[in-house]
Amino acid sequence: MFTRSRAQSDSMDYQPNIRQRVVLGQGKGVERLSIVSEVIRPLHSHEVLVRVHATPIHISDLSVIAGNLSTKSTVLGLEGCGRVIAKGSGMSNWTLIGKRVAFLSRVEGSWCDHVIVNGNDCVVLEESTHVEVGALNYLNPMTALSFLHIASTHKSKALLNTVAGTLGKMLIEIAIKEGYEIITIVKSQQMADEFRQLGKGIAFAEDDEDMPDKVRAMCLRLDCTVAFDCKGGQITPLLLDVLPPNSHLYLYGNLDGEVAAGINPNFLIEQNKHIHGFSLPNYLATLNNITLMSMKSKILALGSTTLSSTVQARFNLDQCAQAILFYANSIDSGKCLLMPDPQYQLDPSNNSLLIANIGEDGLNILEGFGNRDANGSVGSVGGGEGRLSEGRLSEGGLNEIIQVNVFFYI
Repeated sequence: MFTRSRAQSDSMDYQPNIRQRVVLGQGKGVERLSIVSEVIRPLHSHEVLVRVHATPIHISDLSVIAGNLSTKSTVLGLEGCGRVIAKGSGMSNWTLIGKRVAFLSRVEGSWCDHVIVNGNDCVVLEESTHVEVGALNYLNPMTALSFLHIASTHKSKALLNTVAGTLGKMLIEIAIKEGYEIITIVKSQQMADEFRQLGKGIAFAEDDEDMPDKVRAMCLRLDCTVAFDCKGGQITPLLLDVLPPNSHLYLYGNLDGEVAAGINPNFLIEQNKHIHGFSLPNYLATLNNITLMSMKSKILALGSTTLSSTVQARFNLDQCAQAILFYANSIDSGKCLLMPDPQYQLDPSNNSLLIANIGEDGLNILEGFGNRDANGSVGSVGGGEGRLSEGRLSEGGLNEIIQVNVFFYI
């Protein structure tokens, strides 16, 4: 495996011509993963080379590995943080040389020790920014700021949202700071009460039978004409129903894994309501450089407190299979990071307890996900111990987790 000394890692003059990258091959589940050595191609004028310090595993990566995306994508890793060590021939990125950055990887994927990215897809970090913050400092913040930018273009000072996870909480924090009202639909009344007690905007519970009427009334009172939906399925037509006329609904995920059936065409025809798809890379491509620079400046101004995410475990790059399985077993507990840079890598023995939790034959867990018996119960998973929570197993095991198609959000 390609290695380098700590002195080389810290040197801006050191530019490798070989890198290590995680790629997908034949087989099933994590059997498809391998690490290859490949030549780093010449940079185009708009590109920079980043030495990757840390890169997260996202739910969409699980879908890629399982082969469940309609695009049959093979890109592993969407973002990360590292240091810019080289640039292309153009002059536009000279200010990035030597800087620590958070980055978006549109083409190559970020699960490698060096990645080539567009200079415009980098956000400069403070040197003091913790690696765990930096690694998750692009997709969620830029998505949240994009939502606010969309709301402003529609002249709506309130947003309706259906996600209460890391992105949802970050969106609430940023929206309140920017002077927006935000309405969140959460799973339970207990969660709705917690949101209100913590001052996290306005929250309504899915299990409240009066929720549609309450949300409709709140949208009218706040003149909320923009909604963002990550769930799909039955919630999508409900959102379209409760929004006022001339509203816009943006779909950016399909967590429920169901077709959004039951949409009333009259909402679109008579009430001039609109449904849009949202993909962060596609949306950023529509923005001018001034808007992009403004959004990046806001990320720096927000600081690590607002943008913090829970990280439950780190793994070295050559432990990517174990990391995938561990994350699939514990999605709700926080993110898992891959650490390609030797400066941040761990002694493998430090992760022994985490790896042991997968089971002796845990590497096969993705191959056998979702097996049910005649009663619909999930049995042993891939020969391993299958330590998913009972709630997830009862809903279909790892198959349910892998098949949620969540794009560019956490």
